[in-house]
Amino acid sequence: MTREQHDSRIAFRHFVALGLVQGVALVFLSVHAVKSFAGVDTVMAARMFVVMAPGLYMLSVQKGSWREPAIFAVAVALPLALLYLWAEIRFGRPGSKFDEVLFPAIISAAVIVTVVLPLFQVWLAERRLRIPYPPYFEYVWNNVITLAVGGLFVGAAWLLLWLWASLFELVNITFFGDVFGSRLFALPFSGIAAGLSFAVVRRHARIVRSIRDLALALFAALAPVLAAAGMLFLAALPFTGLAPLWDTGHATGVLLTVAFGAVFLVNAVIRDGTSGPPSRVLTILLGVQLALAPVIAGLAIYATALRVGQYGLTPERVHALILAGCAGLWAAAYAYAVVRWRPAWPDAVRRYNLVLGCVTALVALAALTPLLDPYGLSAHTQMQRLVSGRVAPAEFDLGLLKFKLGAPGRAALERIRTDGALPQRPVLDRNLAAVDESTRYWHWKRNLKRRREFGDAPEKIFDAFIHWPADVQPDPSLRQFLLTSKHDYLAGCANKTPAVCALLAVDLVGDGAIEYVFVRRISRYSTQLYGFRRDRDSWAQYDQRFLRGTAAAAAWKDIEAGAIAAVAPTHRVLRLGDQILPLLPRQ
Repeated sequence: MTREQHDSRIAFRHFVALGLVQGVALVFLSVHAVKSFAGVDTVMAARMFVVMAPGLYMLSVQKGSWREPAIFAVAVALPLALLYLWAEIRFGRPGSKFDEVLFPAIISAAVIVTVVLPLFQVWLAERRLRIPYPPYFEYVWNNVITLAVGGLFVGAAWLLLWLWASLFELVNITFFGDVFGSRLFALPFSGIAAGLSFAVVRRHARIVRSIRDLALALFAALAPVLAAAGMLFLAALPFTGLAPLWDTGHATGVLLTVAFGAVFLVNAVIRDGTSGPPSRVLTILLGVQLALAPVIAGLAIYATALRVGQYGLTPERVHALILAGCAGLWAAAYAYAVVRWRPAWPDAVRRYNLVLGCVTALVALAALTPLLDPYGLSAHTQMQRLVSGRVAPAEFDLGLLKFKLGAPGRAALERIRTDGALPQRPVLDRNLAAVDESTRYWHWKRNLKRRREFGDAPEKIFDAFIHWPADVQPDPSLRQFLLTSKHDYLAGCANKTPAVCALLAVDLVGDGAIEYVFVRRISRYSTQLYGFRRDRDSWAQYDQRFLRGTAAAAAWKDIEAGAIAAVAPTHRVLRLGDQILPLLPRQ
């Protein structure tokens, strides 16, 4: 056995063992760890560390050097996990929603790792502070490909296990399916598969290089398409104006995608400079695109600023401003490279990439710290809008403070509750009562809408209904069920003349108990029917029907005329053991 083969076997065992330890740690965190401490979710922060630290180590470790990668992995993963824990504390609610805390933290961590990990890998390989661009570019792409191949390998491994379990389920053996689906097996197996994939990919560096070259060639072929689209879009703006752009409601997302897509595809064309310059025509085309890139980024910044000016900051708009600012920075730097260096702009862009990447990583890090705290910034600006009178108290979103802005938002809500100097106090008190009754953001929006329609008596909505029989009032508990259900059955029923909703009291089962059919007329040719019956101490929907076309129009006319009856079925059903099979002749 050669020394290289011996080192390869050690690497395989090393990576597989590390993946196993990672999986076992995740099992422990899922089963035995304390779920929260002082009202804050601590498990997710620990999971982030357990996932990131081994991954960073396996991506950066090199033959004969394991201490520095281990220190680096801990030095990067631990602060990011602690910053996520701070975000949880700042939000102040265990088990926070994915899009409120976890997703922004994942994006920021991904940006930081994408920039910092290749810097460390180049330093570890060359042992000098000056980082040359070609190896940095190579490591960035190698890391992306390694993670992508690793994900595909783990998915393929699980596909095989699924086939294994399905094969035995054909003969009624469910043991393997039960084992594979348990956390005690699934997490360690996934860790082992990830470690094995990392070992295999890192062993075959030539294959990774080939995949990288193929991917870059394919992306480079797309660069002229995006360049042409961007330039034609800018050429059309003087004729269309900006109004259609703002009317879409998603202009910022599209513009940022185009801006960052241009950065990505341009770098796929110019690469690291070792494969020769692109063609003259392509260099000119992309140069024109980059010279105009600040316009695209500027429109994204302006679109976000308009929304902030209209509705104030929210965490989503804080993140949008950060992304738009980064897009503007990259676009301005690239445009300067084209204007300053002209035909040699690809070399200037490569030099700028390292600096721009580090600045972007610092911004991503700041987004996880009090410097760019999205909850505090949003709560402050929302309160300023209310105090200054830029938003009417009746239109102020108290639910945003309670459900979306974490501890700073709830502190602002308490200030509103106690500040008697705020204008239109009765309106604020009514809306405060609505937000106090709400347990979710959508619940608050619905309660607010109903209070605007009916004041403090939302049950008045039933006064506009058609009731059958006319002398029978619906059960008060059913009315409360319809008012509080998250399905919002009563949407569109209020203040309509003639009535568009009906509540029919009928005995459909034939047991003497009353069931209710709620009918909502969506349009002349569309009607919805929902059946409700009492289930112990509450009500439950047990069936629904949707009528369309002339059948819907005729059904509503019959309801208005009172042509309603509970009719026994004319055909019996077939019973086979415990199965009930309705076999009805065609009408």
